[in-house]
Amino acid sequence: MKKLSLIFCCLFIFAACEEDDDILDYSNARNCLDEITPATSDDAKACVASLADDDSERANKLKCAAEFLFQGLDTSTLAQIFSDIQEGTGSEMNSFMSALYFKGDDRDDALANADLAYEACNASGSTGMAMFGSFSYSSTLMARLDAGWDGQSTPDLSAGAIGGGPSMNNSSDEELGEAILNIQSLYCSGGSSNEDICGQIDDILDGSSDPTTIGAQFRDYLN
Repeated sequence: MKKLSLIFCCLFIFAACEEDDDILDYSNARNCLDEITPATSDDAKACVASLADDDSERANKLKCAAEFLFQGLDTSTLAQIFSDIQEGTGSEMNSFMSALYFKGDDRDDALANADLAYEACNASGSTGMAMFGSFSYSSTLMARLDAGWDGQSTPDLSAGAIGGGPSMNNSSDEELGEAILNIQSLYCSGGSSNEDICGQIDDILDGSSDPTTIGAQFRDYLN
């Protein structure tokens, strides 16, 4: 019995240590991100590396933030981008989208980065993060349709450019539509939603719930 009690005691000690380690990992990651500047944005992902297996909302908040900081998009930059869409027209939505695309070593790497943000932001429990994650993913999907985009330069989101991209097919429109529906569901249905943004989302949806149709309508809306 004493041996059994000792085993259970050890298990509780290890569990407590593991919990403390989780708290320490989170605290270290948060402090690391607080120190990120535009000059050190390349280090942002390393800050949250220890949280790779932590799927809690608080961990995903940091992972989401890290992806944006890695792209050079800090809080003040996002706040400015957000304010630019307050009056909301098709052209302003285009500018909004153009400011939120993610970069990468190439077009596929850029989309992979945007996908990481999309997943983390939507698992963060924050409607604001979910909105920015979904918009950035949509923006990068759109950028990838520009046949001349290399993953680094400024993409051309005009109808002529994205209409000739290598990924322009129903599958791309479906992914794009799903991201827009995600914004509508997670952000625009909440009390903290922004009327200008959500009004434009409603215009894009135009009563449709089909992702492929919505993706095509979204491209048309931006042009």
